[in-house]
Amino acid sequence: MTIGFIGLGHMGSAILNGILRNNLVPADSIYVSRKHPENAQPFAAQGVHVLLSNSEVIQAADTIILAIKPNILVSVLEEIRENLNSRHLLISIAAGWPPDRLQSVIPEDVSFICAMPNVPASVGAGCTILNEKGRYSEEHMDTVRRIFNSIGTTHLVDNRYYSACGSLTGCSPAFVFEFIESLCDAAVLCGIPKNLALSLTAEMLSGSAQMAIHAGSHPGILKDSVCSPGGTTIEGIRALHEHGFHAAVMDAYIRAVEKGNRL
Repeated sequence: MTIGFIGLGHMGSAILNGILRNNLVPADSIYVSRKHPENAQPFAAQGVHVLLSNSEVIQAADTIILAIKPNILVSVLEEIRENLNSRHLLISIAAGWPPDRLQSVIPEDVSFICAMPNVPASVGAGCTILNEKGRYSEEHMDTVRRIFNSIGTTHLVDNRYYSACGSLTGCSPAFVFEFIESLCDAAVLCGIPKNLALSLTAEMLSGSAQMAIHAGSHPGILKDSVCSPGGTTIEGIRALHEHGFHAAVMDAYIRAVEKGNRL
């Protein structure tokens, strides 16, 4: 298998790092296009081929990861269209480009899968949503899973849930970072040094998330297990309810989904 990258920003670099870290393919089986090759020097030093044009990548590789901004996807596809053929598998991570839309602008004999990774992929803890609708074989899906499992986990979802799931995994890290900042600010106000506050908060969230994954219990039950009668935790929970925490989180997510549907 040969893998090509069109676009090598933060997410493209995270995926490429995951592929190299997990030895999915040899470095010399990977091709990337960069108008400024010097910016890809760390990858070139590992044996990755750095090319000057997108068309060269298409000619060299059979699995193509489109890691570009949604607003330039059409122009890039127009540029590479004449070089695409039945040997290619396109993997698009462009937000706002569900399968129907992508299928309408690529040749009929080109296989494709739509995927939405998220920011934690940069530290190998990503959660990638794969759209069940597309044009691909079981072998293609296995390839895509191996690529994105190298940066975290993958979840294959029905097309009707794709956008909403993408917003849940893609937007919510920002909500979590906002929560971390708020807790750290409160901790600093209570006299805890900022660096210590950040470490404790991040580790607490990581551990709590692991509990939610492995316990198999409703989050409300997990919450109740921390709240002693008349204790400090239930006092804090009351404050969250007084300030509309639950409703605010729900509204933030719903607005993100609605915005995504308008793109």
